[in-house]
Amino acid sequence: NDGSYKWNVECNDTSNNIAFALNNFTFNIDTINPLISYASNSDADGINVSRSNIFVNVSLTETNFVNITFRLFDSSNSLINSTTYTTQTLSINFTSLSDGLYRYNVSIIDSASNINTTTTQRITLDTANPNATLVSPSNGTIANNSVQNLTSNLSDAIELKNATLYIYNSSDIEINQTTAIL
Repeated sequence: NDGSYKWNVECNDTSNNIAFALNNFTFNIDTINPLISYASNSDADGINVSRSNIFVNVSLTETNFVNITFRLFDSSNSLINSTTYTTQTLSINFTSLSDGLYRYNVSIIDSASNINTTTTQRITLDTANPNATLVSPSNGTIANNSVQNLTSNLSDAIELKNATLYIYNSSDIEINQTTAIL
C-alpha cells in the first residue's frame, strides 16, 4: 500500500546477544500518478486568438513533487520551448510568438518517477488583418444593366471565417448586406 514505512534489523548471535541497527530507516511507496489538469482560465482547445502570446495555467495534486515541465510545439510538432520548474509553478506565458498554429502540454513527475501529462492543446495565433481587394466592376464603371456581378479577392494568412458584402446608394444609405461563411 502507498505510505511511509520504517524498517530495521535485529541480529542474534549464538551467545544470545541481540542488537538492532543504530537507526531506523524509512521508505515511502507512491504508486499514484500526479494529478494535473488545465485551470479554468486556460484557453479552450482549438481556439483562434488575435495575440502573440500563449498563457498556460494548470492545477495539480501531488505530495512528492519533483518538477513540472511546460512544452510548446510549432505547427510541424517541433519542440520550440521546454521549461522545467522544480518548484510548484503552475503557469507560464510564452511570449513574442509569430502567427501560426501551436500545440502545448504540461507534465509533472514525482519522486517515485510517476509521471502524468495533460492533453495536448492547440491554439492558433493570428494578429494580421485579412485582405479584401475589389475586382469588378471597376471603380467608376457606368453600366446599363441593373444586375451586377460584384467580384472581390479575399485572403488571410491563417483562415478566413466569413465575408460581408455591403452595398450603399449614392446617399451612403446601406441598401443591402450579405454575409457568407467561408
